Amino acid sequence: MLTITLPPTITSIEEQAFLDCHKLYSINFAPNSTTEMKIARSICHHCYNLKYINIPDYVTSIGSEAFLYSGLKMVILGNSVSYIGDLACPSDVAICQTPIPPIAGQYPFGSISKTIIVPCESVEAYTSAPNLDFYDYSTCIGLEDIVKENIDFTVYPNPAKDNITISTKQLEGGILSLYDIMGKEILRRRINNDETILDINRLKTGVYILKVLNSENIIAGNKKIIKQ
Repeated sequence: MLTITLPPTITSIEEQAFLDCHKLYSINFAPNSTTEMKIARSICHHCYNLKYINIPDYVTSIGSEAFLYSGLKMVILGNSVSYIGDLACPSDVAICQTPIPPIAGQYPFGSISKTIIVPCESVEAYTSAPNLDFYDYSTCIGLEDIVKENIDFTVYPNPAKDNITISTKQLEGGILSLYDIMGKEILRRRINNDETILDINRLKTGVYILKVLNSENIIAGNKKIIKQ
């Protein structure tokens, strides 16, 4: 199994659900759901090809060691995660969108100092929260761009490896700008028609922010792009 797409009706992912799925590289959650979901412990042990996981807003808890022994490099947590267990998401970079620090077990993002990106106004709360206080919170640039998304344009495929297509109706004459997580502009293209293709083959794997400006240089929206 290489990839799996979860429907919006699921309320829980049970323990060891994807145990030993060595080739699994993508778990796609439904973008919207009115049902709360809980993730149990140890769901992805030995999923060595799973590099990124984007936890949606309707997930409320992540069990201990959920992604331990996977290949996780980056995790994005939605704004409803209120609990994250022991060694739940060991990764190089974690983006926590919730302004209130979740209740955390021991070393939720790994046992050594990692970069945790949180809302800038919440840095002090995270640095004083139990089991979250020793991580590196020096970067909070661009988090508003990650959280804010606009439905006036679409991006596909996402995640992507080589190219992404941006459908931008009624935005001809505008600008597409791609930024890394630190806020550095990587690519810029003029919008000349309804669809624009960006070549991202040479970019490093990670999360990027796509900004779309209209012909008057007013931001029409932002979306996060995951480069595999």
